[in-house]
Amino acid sequence: MTTAILFTSCITDQTRFDDLDAKFTTCISPSSEPEDVQARMYAVYDGVMDRMIRLGFNHGFTNIEVFKMKDGQLKICEVNARGSKQLSTIYKASHTNVTQDYVYLTAGLGIRPVLPTETGRYGISYPIRFRVLDRPGNLVDFDQIEKLKQDPDVAFRLTVAGPDDDVTSFAGSAGNHFVYLHTYGDTREAMIRKLADAMQLLVKKPELLTYPIHYVI
Repeated sequence: MTTAILFTSCITDQTRFDDLDAKFTTCISPSSEPEDVQARMYAVYDGVMDRMIRLGFNHGFTNIEVFKMKDGQLKICEVNARGSKQLSTIYKASHTNVTQDYVYLTAGLGIRPVLPTETGRYGISYPIRFRVLDRPGNLVDFDQIEKLKQDPDVAFRLTVAGPDDDVTSFAGSAGNHFVYLHTYGDTREAMIRKLADAMQLLVKKPELLTYPIHYVI
């Protein structure tokens, strides 16, 4: 008989772009939803995981997407039976004991994971996507990427495309992207300001962004 331990992680927010087919992008941690709504979301997650475990799922990491409707109902959008580099990269700033490596290693050693706690920091994961194909170096300043890597509140996740490569496609199921930008801050506003500042330095053709960032703070 196998005993399963359900380790509940963290809830993140997504930003919404009503004029696009793929309306939701980016992840922000921690969530701004009130505690009662988060409790209902955790209950949905627990129900999904309980059923998956009873049907034999033992991968060890699952994330789900839930829509909160205008009338307050919660509806499952997507279940991903795998980890997420995107989420793990922002969790490491906003919470303790929540990265995929920590969960896998503790479980593999038979150690019960410690529940995550908020650090007081905020993180955002933003895909830099464009509506056209072009050489990456014509869209993003790669020199600025190297400079911004020195900032502890900025991180990047790049695909293999270099600045001068001829590309036939970019990665991403909801648009063309080759860079994920992650920024952090001591407040939600500082995190967003850091994102806007970095985008101003990085993006050569902001008019071609699928999800434009407006400097309004």
